[in-house]
Amino acid sequence: MGRVAFSFAVPPEQRGLVEALLARLSELAGRLTDRLVAEDLHYRRVALDRRAELCKVCEVNLDRALRAVLDGEELAVDAAQETGRVQARLGIPLASVLRSFRIAGAFVFEALLEQAGSAWMETVPLPATRRPPGGAVRVARVPLRRTRAQARGKGLPGERPRRRS
Repeated sequence: MGRVAFSFAVPPEQRGLVEALLARLSELAGRLTDRLVAEDLHYRRVALDRRAELCKVCEVNLDRALRAVLDGEELAVDAAQETGRVQARLGIPLASVLRSFRIAGAFVFEALLEQAGSAWMETVPLPATRRPPGGAVRVARVPLRRTRAQARGKGLPGERPRRRS
């Protein structure tokens, strides 16, 4: 089996989302193939002759990943390694292969959101937020990156310059 990547089971109330994606696996694999072809020159070149093969690789990997999340099983890294080897034989450089995994991860996330619709967002707890009495959400302040001009005391556009003491 080889090394494994961490996976977790989706909560029971959200299993239907993943099951719905599995039911649309062929369609999703085709859309993922389209995205890879659109975003990467090397995949575009390979798709000219071997689009069906590329689509099948996408389908197999999507199936394996979605089932691992659905069942809470660990995802064998061997599959990703084999995909990388096959794509290397097709002439796709490692940087493009690694980028394709990131694209696929974003694609799956977008597909889950699309499947869930807007009503789903209302049911998801946001663990990183703190809700004080009254229900307002506290948002952490993120410091702005200061430019050299701002560091010299000129401030943000529209602000008065700071005076050094």
